[in-house]
Amino acid sequence: MALIIFWRKLHKKLFGDVWTWAGEIRDHELANPYFYKPHQIWPSFKKLEDDLKYWLDKKEIPFQEIAARFHEKIETIHPFANGNGRFGRILVEYFCRKENEQIPAWGAVFKNDPKMRRQRYIEALDHVRQKGSYELLIKFMFS
Repeated sequence: MALIIFWRKLHKKLFGDVWTWAGEIRDHELANPYFYKPHQIWPSFKKLEDDLKYWLDKKEIPFQEIAARFHEKIETIHPFANGNGRFGRILVEYFCRKENEQIPAWGAVFKNDPKMRRQRYIEALDHVRQKGSYELLIKFMFS
């Protein structure tokens, strides 16, 4: 649960000047069918924390896939009412730095076309959710 406390503090630090509720876990459902329901958030946080430890300890999958899994899961849990995308990207960058691994570029090849960049990002997340394959998300994150 230590990570969960850190994640909430990070969200509060990022958005505390914008929203009074920053760092508070949402208690309402969202229209996106992929996002977890409020009662699923806390148990999913705990599972994600356990999964991260397992993936890092066992080293059975490449680190970039671990980062992609982590990012997709935190975005699907969607713990806050707003700011989840930015929060999730910053959290994954912190995670990569902490593990001395490559920092995601988040589709930098599309830096001159923000609309396309966002479209590719959402497509990559949806591809994981629909197909279970992390290939597009890894490509987006690290190119």
